[in-house]
Amino acid sequence: RRLVLLRPVLILLLLAGFVVVGLHNWNTYVESKGDWAVTRTRIGRLLAETSPQTTAYLVPDPYGFDDREFEFLAPGRLAGDLTEEQVRSGTVPAFAAGPTLIVLTPNHADLLDVLRLRFSNGIAAAHPDNDPGSLGFYTFTVPAQP
Repeated sequence: RRLVLLRPVLILLLLAGFVVVGLHNWNTYVESKGDWAVTRTRIGRLLAETSPQTTAYLVPDPYGFDDREFEFLAPGRLAGDLTEEQVRSGTVPAFAAGPTLIVLTPNHADLLDVLRLRFSNGIAAAHPDNDPGSLGFYTFTVPAQP
């Protein structure tokens, strides 16, 4: 009879132990890896946080605007790719409806100077990677053109 009563108590204690260990492991994971992400994910998160009025473009290599992770994290937020030639020739679309955001990976960092010359009122920003002092990508924002 005692064994019959003791069995549910032991099961509940075991389940409670699993819950406590699981919560502890999850909290430890979030503390240590909560901000960790690959560059592609960081770009997707940034796109998801931008205003719907912002038109975003990506200078491809190694990623392109049709990357499935961007579509998953920020559906429809990237309007397309801009080639390096488009940026160098100044044929970057800028819209009156809202700002234009251009995402560049570190291998296109030299295009920031081209964009600064073309759009003197633009804002360049560097976005960190996981390693301290390491850059994941750059953005250049062109304000809405009247």
